[in-house]
Amino acid sequence: MQLLVTPTIGQSKAEYCWNCNSEDGNFTSTTTYKNNLKNLLTSISSDTQNSHGFYNSSFGENSNKVNLIALCRGDVTADNCRTCLNDTSYKLLERCPNKKEAIIWDERCMVRYSNNSIIYKRKDAPLKTLPSPNAAADPELFKLVLKPLLDGLKIEAASGNSTAKCAFGNDTVPNAEGIFALVQCTQDLNEGECNGFLDDAILQIPDCCGGKQGGRVLKPSCNLRFESGPFYNEPKGNSTQGSDGTCSEDVKYCWKCTENGNSNASNIFEQNLNTLLFSQLTSKTEIGYGFYNSSLGENSNKVNGIALCRGDIDMDICHKCINESSRRLLENCPNRMEAIIWEKLCMVRYSNKPIFSAMKDEPIVKAPSTNKAWDPNKFMLVLKPMLDSLTSKASSGDSQRKFSTENETVPGYETIYALT
Repeated sequence: MQLLVTPTIGQSKAEYCWNCNSEDGNFTSTTTYKNNLKNLLTSISSDTQNSHGFYNSSFGENSNKVNLIALCRGDVTADNCRTCLNDTSYKLLERCPNKKEAIIWDERCMVRYSNNSIIYKRKDAPLKTLPSPNAAADPELFKLVLKPLLDGLKIEAASGNSTAKCAFGNDTVPNAEGIFALVQCTQDLNEGECNGFLDDAILQIPDCCGGKQGGRVLKPSCNLRFESGPFYNEPKGNSTQGSDGTCSEDVKYCWKCTENGNSNASNIFEQNLNTLLFSQLTSKTEIGYGFYNSSLGENSNKVNGIALCRGDIDMDICHKCINESSRRLLENCPNRMEAIIWEKLCMVRYSNKPIFSAMKDEPIVKAPSTNKAWDPNKFMLVLKPMLDSLTSKASSGDSQRKFSTENETVPGYETIYALT
């Protein structure tokens, strides 16, 4: 086994790290296995059709068969992804000559190959951790902000589809540094597996990076990183038009600004709105089920607000999502008297009209997946009864929680995960 760490001052950076597995033996420089490996590595770095940064492929037969997985960081462009894959592939061959199994982690990508089956296989080792050389200003307070940030990102990444299991975000330690974090799984993992891998990665932090401003946990099937400064690329502010609403380019959130008149940014309504969204709505800390409704003001300056968190997240993550969604809502719907935003983990809605205990069917936003079902007819035969069952379970819930999840496999094809 061999590992390289080339730290950069101030962050838990490394140019690259690698591991050469000596247990599976070597191959000679003239063997068919080596030619197959080179062909496979060349094919992934030249694949211009792949736009989601995850590759899994095999080449050869029997003892000469090579299996490969490659993953680019979720925020890098397709061109930068291919460049990283090309560079790391050459480095891996240089550092692990004639090895039948090896892995390399770069800043922007990971490449892994083996003569054993590795696709759809849980892999916890090898493990590499990289702490920042800098101590946090207040380690205990830093930890209190970092944990819910990573937990929220973990849920978001794990619930991603087969083309994206990556999430990143930031938070600020009160009166101290910011925290920027990113978590990611390989896309061959399902939601439960990704959750489990990232849970274990988060548990590594106290031993490797406790009290530090940054750290990285690198595993074959997942990775996480946090720093006190930005290291990932923020998504562009482009958006796509949905059905009766607008969604961010990555469909991380969707919103609708209702044509219900405008407010003046300096008037009492605007002040009441800000107080309601950022203070009053989630001030009842005894509420442990993620549904909030509140009002503030009188007559024409009265604001009514409702917020709902996904039923499977804890309250720290819920409050963080509501605050972040409220900020985005005010940015995208400035000076509006009524608006709504949906994120993956929560929904926030406000209006100058009564909205409590009032059924509301509009607006509706539809955001279809970019992936097609293998067999649409069979898919629908499984999906419809599952959604009917979930609807019945959720609607029969009590006044604190109306939420249900389920998964079902299309015979011979994919598994469907659903939530109502």
